[in-house]
Amino acid sequence: MAVNKRGQKLSCKTTRFYYNAYYTQSKKVLKDIYDKSPDIKADLYDMPTNKTAPSAILNYYVRYRLPRLNKLLRFHMDKDFRELRFRRRQGRVEALDNLCKKFIDPEGQKTIVGLGNWDKDHGDIIKGHPVGPV
Repeated sequence: MAVNKRGQKLSCKTTRFYYNAYYTQSKKVLKDIYDKSPDIKADLYDMPTNKTAPSAILNYYVRYRLPRLNKLLRFHMDKDFRELRFRRRQGRVEALDNLCKKFIDPEGQKTIVGLGNWDKDHGDIIKGHPVGPV
């Protein structure tokens, strides 16, 4: 929620932004792509993480996965994935532009719009200071 110079309250819910940035639609396309390749889907979703798996399982998984890594990389460099990433990026830029245009004065004055989380992040390098805009 924000207020522009004209006193209008502006807001954009995350779900609406994701829809405008084509994230919602691209997740459906991504699911369809993975459903066409069940072996790739199984490889990706059965991957253990370093937070939940003991080191012996991770060691076994690395030795199992390394020879198959090229197949996974080739699969994700396919034209469908590249187009999907491009469409997501273009949608995100368009959605952010539309959101920022709501703040701009109609007179054409220069306006700076800062994006990001300005909460105090305790994990930041400088403790107690807000992080910069994204």
